[in-house]
Amino acid sequence: MTRSFSWLVLAGLAVLLAACLPDTRNFLSDRKDAPADTRLLGAWYIAQEDKTIMVHFVPGRTGPMEMVWMALAPKVAEVDRGPVQWRRYAAWTTKVDGVDFLNLDLLEPKPQPEGVAMILRYAITGDGLLTGFMMGPVVSDAIKRGELAGVVEGTGVVQTAHVTASREALLDFIRAKGAAAVFSEGLPPFRPLPPTEGNRPAPHR
Repeated sequence: MTRSFSWLVLAGLAVLLAACLPDTRNFLSDRKDAPADTRLLGAWYIAQEDKTIMVHFVPGRTGPMEMVWMALAPKVAEVDRGPVQWRRYAAWTTKVDGVDFLNLDLLEPKPQPEGVAMILRYAITGDGLLTGFMMGPVVSDAIKRGELAGVVEGTGVVQTAHVTASREALLDFIRAKGAAAVFSEGLPPFRPLPPTEGNRPAPHR
């Protein structure tokens, strides 16, 4: 993966790659029942040349955690026409057959539409925080074959999959296919930012 291409992929964390990534109607678990993965708390970053992306996890007000996503780079700033691109999410985790998933519900600057869930696969290793998106072609093909309820919009290489399957059906699909077959791998790892007064996890209120 080239640096320029990996940067474009990373920029999509805030906006679901302008609707190119699959979305689902249901999260993998309820936020009120989900435990917080305290390993995530704190700040993580990716720096490439003059571009930096940071995710900061803190104890949540509406659930186990909240995540703030920030991008600082001229090319990314052009998207929002401002110096910093940012999003704030309610965040909670789900474990499926030993694999960790992160459910993200957009809170700011504009709440996510009802019935549009964002789900990532993640792992914390010696290299840092690894993340992976649901892969569009895999999900689109599964919908077309009737393996997963949903709708595919667009044609050719520009398609967007909207999964309408129930939570149970989506979990069954992930278990049957295997997380590695449904979620991408190979994104650059987020490195932990050493705690300082500015990035230390805030106390829960």
